[in-house]
Amino acid sequence: MKKEAKGKDYTEFICYIQEHTADFIYSHTGDEVTIQVLPVLKNNETVVQAMRILGKGRTAGPQIYVDDLFREYCLRSDMDQIMDCILNLYKAGYIYEKVLDPGDLHDFSRIRDKLVIRLISGDKNRNLLKTCPHRDFLDMAITYRILAGKNEGGISTALVTNTLMDLWGITEEEIYGIAMENSVRIFPPRLKDMDTIIKELEAFVPEGEDQAITSDRLFWRNMLILSNDCGINGASAICYPHVLQACARRLESDFFILPSSIHEVILLAASEVILPQELIKTVACANENVVSQEEILSDCVYYFHEKTGKIKKYTGQTHDKLLLS
Repeated sequence: MKKEAKGKDYTEFICYIQEHTADFIYSHTGDEVTIQVLPVLKNNETVVQAMRILGKGRTAGPQIYVDDLFREYCLRSDMDQIMDCILNLYKAGYIYEKVLDPGDLHDFSRIRDKLVIRLISGDKNRNLLKTCPHRDFLDMAITYRILAGKNEGGISTALVTNTLMDLWGITEEEIYGIAMENSVRIFPPRLKDMDTIIKELEAFVPEGEDQAITSDRLFWRNMLILSNDCGINGASAICYPHVLQACARRLESDFFILPSSIHEVILLAASEVILPQELIKTVACANENVVSQEEILSDCVYYFHEKTGKIKKYTGQTHDKLLLS
């Protein structure tokens, strides 16, 4: 298989998996499946190609993002590994299907304990937000998802739409309360200090080349990374009750919040930031050059004031100095 698959460009790669995946799955599981590759809309209204694997007699099945597979193929040029990955995702997908039966969507009592929140960009998801219940959170939006599955390989969710909310006969306020309580339980917040992250990085840096990592260690001790227990869509943790107050106590300071992606945010002690207006440029630069389009949360920087318990947008203007007092 390797010899046949080497050197594929994107179009050839898609054709290859369309032609070979069904036979590959059948040879390993005995399942007869059909393969569809279709454009799908993801976060921030980005369109990507997804492969849908449908078992015989099924109308729903695992959805695998082709772009992610192609990036892995470009790094390793190993088609055997890609096909093994597809097989594992296929198997995991039907485990998720057992957790969330499509028929459950019509019965709110079966969905209630699976509702969770997800924080996304408000500006980049304007069209999506017209179709689903949500709550504004600064320039972002809290949306609601139905959790189909969670394991070490990732999570699978479905969006709560206005149609579903009407079907259930409940309000956005009720969904918010239930989803927030579930999220804290299912995706508990996790704080990681930079010392821990630096030690993890040093394990991969050759000896004698780690000076750049360790030189600003004193500054980094006043920096925290906030996410959830699985590191997926973990920026939502800034919406959890009392989490930001706990972070302020840990830092012993008010702090700036840098939305590094939908998966995590960086917390910087305000007492250690010499030029806070530069933080805005830092976030914008990262979003333009580092963060993938579908994972951008915001270009803004936020400030949490421990005394008031409020989070505000920081613009870098003179009046914002009042936040620091």
